[in-house]
Amino acid sequence: MFSLATLLIVAGSIIVLMSILIGYFVFENYKPSRRKREQDLREMRKLILSSIPELIPWSHEERNLLSFERIDSRTRRLSGRRAEGYFKNIYHEPVVAYEYRRYLSPKRYALLLMRTTEHEWVYYLQPDKISVYMDDDYLGDLTDTGILYDAKSRRAVARLSPDPEVHLQKVLVQGREVGNLINPAHDDRFNPRAFELLQPMNEREEGYFLALSLLQMTAVAAEER
Repeated sequence: MFSLATLLIVAGSIIVLMSILIGYFVFENYKPSRRKREQDLREMRKLILSSIPELIPWSHEERNLLSFERIDSRTRRLSGRRAEGYFKNIYHEPVVAYEYRRYLSPKRYALLLMRTTEHEWVYYLQPDKISVYMDDDYLGDLTDTGILYDAKSRRAVARLSPDPEVHLQKVLVQGREVGNLINPAHDDRFNPRAFELLQPMNEREEGYFLALSLLQMTAVAAEER
């Protein structure tokens, strides 16, 4: 039989090991490392891919028909908060799916993944900025003032009007006002279109426009309640 001293040593070792594991778990889910974010993003991609067969194929027409109507759900875990769902077009068909993961830190650390049948956007939310990716291409960093700075040149390439109390939030790309994002809280119409496009855009400019507009749409969905 084991002696009392041996049992105490084993028990102490188990407690120390458990403390280390718990501490590591909390640390990784408080301010996530790059490895942790990549691991979580792989899991989020698996979850969101199950929604893709339900989505209407993405096109310029569907972009113009996108609305704020959405279906979503939320869960809370020891590792943080999750939300998932999708936005519909004005005909109530699912078009854009999203997965959201908020970490334990009281400061803003979160991942947001958005998908259509054609494109993917990833946002890493941090206290002082939001890093934005589209189809694995690092677009740049978005500040709290609504300005997106290009990843390479560090020049301002897009801007979303920071005032959420107006009916139309202006979206500027490369210095041009290319469209507006409707504020549903200040629009009396039933299920209005999310966007009001003013000028044609090339593929890169549309990527900037959608990166800002989709994030703003989802900010309400992910943080409310």
